[in-house]
Amino acid sequence: KGKRVGKGTYKWKNGATYKGLWVNDKMSGKGTYKYHKGSKGKTLVGTFSKNKPNGVCTYTSKKGKKYTTTWKNGKCKKVQKV
Repeated sequence: KGKRVGKGTYKWKNGATYKGLWVNDKMSGKGTYKYHKGSKGKTLVGTFSKNKPNGVCTYTSKKGKKYTTTWKNGKCKKVQKV
């Protein structure tokens, strides 16, 4: 039916990628989101729900610094340096 389901990788035109679980054509479950090419290494690793980060994720900045981030419905609620 043309929808993403299960494990897989998707790459957007701007160079951003998501590798992980898909449910009903949405990022849902454990995965890694790499920001667009201009972001130079920014990543978010954790759990996604309906295309949004949800729960505890690890964010890596373009300088390689890591942070533990807590998300609820796609909004970042807490950031702690690792």
